Amino acid sequence: MAIKVIKENPVPRNEVTCESCGSILEYGNADLEVAQRYLSGTAVNYKIQCPVCGVYVICEWIKNK
Repeated sequence: MAIKVIKENPVPRNEVTCESCGSILEYGNADLEVAQRYLSGTAVNYKIQCPVCGVYVICEWIKNK
C-alpha cells in the first residue's frame, strides 16, 4: 500500500556550522542519521556528514512550529 499525500507542506530545514571546516550546512530531518542512542532508549543524537570535509556534525531534530 502506498502513502497518499492529502496536503503537502514544505519540509522544515535548519542550519548548522561544521566545527571542522566552518562551512554552514542546511539540512532536513530526512538527512539525519542516528549518531548514538542512550541505554534508556529515549535520548538520541543525530548527525550529518559535511559534504566539504567529510566530518560528522551533530544536529538537532527539527520540530514543526
